[in-house]
Order: sequence, then structure tokens, then C-alpha cells
Amino acid sequence: EWSGETIEDLIQCLVEKKGPEVERELKGEDGSFAYVVSVNGKIQRKLSTPIQDGDEVFFFTPMGGG
Repeated sequence: EWSGETIEDLIQCLVEKKGPEVERELKGEDGSFAYVVSVNGKIQRKLSTPIQDGDEVFFFTPMGGG
């Protein structure tokens, strides 16, 4: 069960359910969000992005290269 509305709410819910290690994993050493987030296949840049029931949310590490 989850009653949030945004990506940030989802992250907070995960931290509450799984513990503070989730928050440490999701944030970089400087405290900024360390992952790229995709909602329904579209990259989202703001944690305030709304999400709805049935949306697919993926967290993945940014990749570099060329």
C-alpha cells in the first residue's frame, strides 16, 4: 500500500519500509539524489514529478561513455 503522489513520496515510503540504508543508497555522498528515475519509460528530472497507480517507476544509475 502506498498513498503518496510524487517520486519523492515513493522514496520516503521505501525508506520507511526498508530502512535508512535505502536512503543512503539513493543519495550521493553530497546528499543529492544519485539515480536517474524513469516513469512509464520517460526520464524524470524532478522528484516532485507526480506518479499514479499503475505507473512503472525505475531507478537506475547514470551511465557515462561514448
